[in-house]
Amino acid sequence: MGCGGSKEVTPAVVPDTKPVATAAPAPAAAQAASEQKAAPAAPVKEAPPAVKAEEAPKPSSTSGPKIAIIYYSTYGHVRTMAGAMKKGIEAGGGTATLLQIPETLSAEVLGKMGAPPKSDDPVVEVTALEGYDGFMFGVSGRFGSFPAQFKQFWDSTGGLWQG
Repeated sequence: MGCGGSKEVTPAVVPDTKPVATAAPAPAAAQAASEQKAAPAAPVKEAPPAVKAEEAPKPSSTSGPKIAIIYYSTYGHVRTMAGAMKKGIEAGGGTATLLQIPETLSAEVLGKMGAPPKSDDPVVEVTALEGYDGFMFGVSGRFGSFPAQFKQFWDSTGGLWQG
């Protein structure tokens, strides 16, 4: 393999297609001879045009799923992402409810950490989860794991999925 004007052709393989030569086209005489022997090429399919979000069909909001976005956010960053998830679900025709996981730290500890006040989103209640079609979780990482607040919440849901 060299970096120069080599006349050697290296095929570039594209999935579900025949190899495509990456070198300059062959001289006209050689090209004409190869065309006589080769089978006719399949028509090239064009990629479908991109659909802008505002042009996409929007399903009826009554037909979409009801999603609970359950999150824990100490400093508000995960809450911001949960809000973006809510907008996306609603744009797709679903309904979404933001539910925050209960805080286990005292106001004194949160103050020393410099954490802002919690949002006005309702605190999740395990008994209310049966009314949703699906769940999305927003949880930060803490030293390679999830926060204790999320673990405490998750442990409390055992009655929903245990036989």
